[in-house]
Amino acid sequence: MSFMDPQIDEGEWVEVDGPMGTDYIPADLVDVAAVKRWAASESPWAPAKLLKLLGDYTENREVYRVEVYHGYGVRLSAAGYMDCTPWEVYRDRADAEARYAELEEEESGEGEGDEEGEG
Repeated sequence: MSFMDPQIDEGEWVEVDGPMGTDYIPADLVDVAAVKRWAASESPWAPAKLLKLLGDYTENREVYRVEVYHGYGVRLSAAGYMDCTPWEVYRDRADAEARYAELEEEESGEGEGDEEGEG
């Protein structure tokens, strides 16, 4: 059994797509009004401004797309520690709860096959 527990959090999220993949940032960590303004801007400065606003929370150093929306974030987190997996965000509560159940099952060790003889 792992020391990581599933966590689900409802709220506003900033989705950042770039060459390193998609990152989800809880909106309370950033200036959402500025993110929305620069995401809608056609200014040549918009990509640099978005990276300045979001760079501490994403591995992407180039932004393809940014979107802000209400959703349900799911991840594994170690209570009392800084360890956690990246957020996975779902717009539909049922999808988030299904993923939460999957993570809970994985972390409890249920459904794991016999690994003996593999190699």
